[in-house]
Amino acid sequence: MTWDIDSGRGRPQLHKAGDDKDILRARDPEGFEIRLYLNTWEKRITRGHPDMADKLELVAKTIEQPEIIQQSGQEATTFCYYRLTGRTIFKRDDLYVLVVVHRDDAGKTGFVKTAHLTPRLRAGGNIIWFKAYRKSN
Repeated sequence: MTWDIDSGRGRPQLHKAGDDKDILRARDPEGFEIRLYLNTWEKRITRGHPDMADKLELVAKTIEQPEIIQQSGQEATTFCYYRLTGRTIFKRDDLYVLVVVHRDDAGKTGFVKTAHLTPRLRAGGNIIWFKAYRKSN
């Protein structure tokens, strides 16, 4: 299945992947089109992190609506997208979905390198984007 960012319905839609073997295409808040390839999903993410097997939609949501985007302190083209899973009522007890993405600034494209659950942000990176929370009246 693939997320179709051009669905025109305001949110991605699932459909069968074509010859390109990507199973997810999503646009991040900075306008990058990020792809997740079937091979990465099956051989790296779900094999190395079986708890992610039922979280493809959460991976897409993490790319499209992250709470934080952090640039790697080691690789300038690697970015970490974080979003709380919502598994607990208290944010302090929750886990983040971490989606690690290689981005190409020239083409405004990228691809997912891996994804997994984590209790905290990685050390040493620069936060380049964060979700603004608004107070409700």
